[in-house]
Amino acid sequence: MIHSAASIAHATDTGRQRSRLARLALLGAFLMAVAAPQTAMATDASTQPRAPEAERAITRLNDRLVGVLNDGTKDTSAREHALANTLRDEIDFNTIASFVLGRYAAGLNGDQRRMFQHTFADYVVGTYSRLLSRNAIAKMSVTASRKVTPDTAAVSTHVDRRHGKETRWVWRVHRMETGHWRIVDLQTAGASLAVNYRSEFGDTLRQQGFDALIQEIRTHTKHGTALPDENQAILMLVGGDQDSKLALSTPDP
Repeated sequence: MIHSAASIAHATDTGRQRSRLARLALLGAFLMAVAAPQTAMATDASTQPRAPEAERAITRLNDRLVGVLNDGTKDTSAREHALANTLRDEIDFNTIASFVLGRYAAGLNGDQRRMFQHTFADYVVGTYSRLLSRNAIAKMSVTASRKVTPDTAAVSTHVDRRHGKETRWVWRVHRMETGHWRIVDLQTAGASLAVNYRSEFGDTLRQQGFDALIQEIRTHTKHGTALPDENQAILMLVGGDQDSKLALSTPDP
């Protein structure tokens, strides 16, 4: 049987789409494992190996972030700009956007999904570049890691602050097809930013719709304010409150 070039191309595109969906499904399951970071590291240490490549990726990220924060030649605006560039380089917004939209992604067209990803990325980069630039972080060091699958890992870091409590952050990362490791979540004290976004955005999409969600995110980006359900998560990240728990509603399947 002779297949036309069009049918071969269609089959190739279909195969790529299935492969991408399979990868997203695995990453979704990875992100939904929101056990307390320190407990998860201890529990899985005997059964899951360390992830040295992921550790090196997070070490490079930490060096970039701390280097910017401790650069005395930069004012606040310059620090925020440099931090924003670093976050855009290191975060896989395509994967996170797909995850946080959850089941609602199926009801959006391509333009809407691209609009959401762009709007969401602007918010995250703006919020966390400001957050980091205003918090005196002296040092971040990798303390542990675990390879969850061949292409996903969790890397625990100890964060030393010049003022305030020390804290622990766990970066969830995955290896892209290019071979580079990129961030898909940040956790502290059992709270997952990605799962928190999914829960909050799901509520807005269900009750008010897509346009209302986009408008809400853009308003917070414009005014430099955090989303309502994110304030406590931010406090935990920068305040080192390891005894608190962020209440997360169960995301829609």
